Amino acid sequence: MVDVINLILLIVALILIVRFILWSRKRIVMIIRLKSLQRELGAEVKFLRFPLLPTRTSSQKPDLYVKILNTVYLIRLYSGGNKHHMVHFSSERFSVRYMKMAMRMLTSSKRRATGLAYVESGKAFTVSSKVFVSRPLELPDKLATEDVKVEKILLFNPAPHAVSYVLPEKTGIKVALTGDEVFGMKIYTGSSFVEYAKRQAREGDKTNN
Repeated sequence: MVDVINLILLIVALILIVRFILWSRKRIVMIIRLKSLQRELGAEVKFLRFPLLPTRTSSQKPDLYVKILNTVYLIRLYSGGNKHHMVHFSSERFSVRYMKMAMRMLTSSKRRATGLAYVESGKAFTVSSKVFVSRPLELPDKLATEDVKVEKILLFNPAPHAVSYVLPEKTGIKVALTGDEVFGMKIYTGSSFVEYAKRQAREGDKTNN
């Protein structure tokens, strides 16, 4: 019996280690991409919190900021879980990360040989949910005296399967896409934010010239 328990504990430990390695790899790739802005655009990239820590939304201090020309991007890192998770924002303060499990799977009638299956939405239930309570981001004291344009960024890493939010009018729920603004913050993944920052920098150069 003891051997069985030890085996189970070993399997659980291995699963957790693998999950952490995969999560860390994605976070490190994101860091490298952000750091590339220093080399390519002369950006200032400053981490205000160790980037390999879990999501923290209860502080007004951003996890990092990126300054390019006269624009400062205040960035909050948000772990979206993986491709099986979804994130929903019910208000500026509250969000939840969750995963759906199917009580019944529907196989594809067109591609039976592939084993492709779909979740019957009416037969799915929520598991592994976690609620986050957020506070609005504030500009660090170091930058408060500078004449800068501020943009608040919610950067998903890893990215979830989908993001949704309650409309400001409270009349419905909408799916958020990359670059959309959700309660005052634009949402991006690491790669899409880097591309956005580069595009904004190019436009800023044209304006200054």
